[in-house]
Amino acid sequence: IQLNPQVQRQRLRIIQTQANRQTARSTFDYRLLSDLSFRGGRQNLFSQDFRSESTGGLLETQDYIYTSGLQRTFRTGMTGSFTVDYSRLSNNYPFNEFGDSQPAYLSENFTTLSLSLSQPLLRGRGKRFATAFERSSVKLVESSRLDLTFVSSNELYALSLAYWNYLSRYQRVGIFQENEDRVRKVLDITKELVEADKKARNELTQIQADLVDKERQTLEARQALYDARQNLGRTVGLDVLGSTLLGTPFDPFPQVD
Repeated sequence: IQLNPQVQRQRLRIIQTQANRQTARSTFDYRLLSDLSFRGGRQNLFSQDFRSESTGGLLETQDYIYTSGLQRTFRTGMTGSFTVDYSRLSNNYPFNEFGDSQPAYLSENFTTLSLSLSQPLLRGRGKRFATAFERSSVKLVESSRLDLTFVSSNELYALSLAYWNYLSRYQRVGIFQENEDRVRKVLDITKELVEADKKARNELTQIQADLVDKERQTLEARQALYDARQNLGRTVGLDVLGSTLLGTPFDPFPQVD
């Protein structure tokens, strides 16, 4: 029954719902934030600009900004984040903002710490709404497992019916084959009696017609057996070749007291 496509599909649905549950729970995991950016600029200065003489008419800036933080959404709906921002700003202007001389590209460093808390007060407020997706994903996992039990029981029931049908078709072939062999023996005996002039020759025609009918019934029974074998194989989850290789049924029909 493990090879049955219906059972396999239901097992895949369980895996899918479990993945959705994990995704829903990951909403409340801690998240690391990290970002590094570089910003460079070049500005051609007019000859009238007092910075033009000391920079050769070209003002260049080089800024590095790095941000790192930690963020989490709580099941109450509150979202909290803690970030650290580091900035390194520099240019080729050889004077600072106070007019003092300094080396070109001497950097200015800034660090900012921030803590942010946000709590919905109207729509989406409270644990009931914040955890709705997580709770629904848990229910879907439970539902998919119950569906697997239901599908497996139905397929087991269908498998039992397919097996009993296969067994009956197999026994039916044996019965029709015995009838065919019996009529064939009667035909052989009648031929001997006709040759011995103990029976009329016209009796052979009726027995031969009866034999042809028995052969037809045997062929139809074998075709029904083939169909029952294929149906049993499909119920188990086998392909056409695997269904053809199914052997003789051994378990008999249950006894009725």
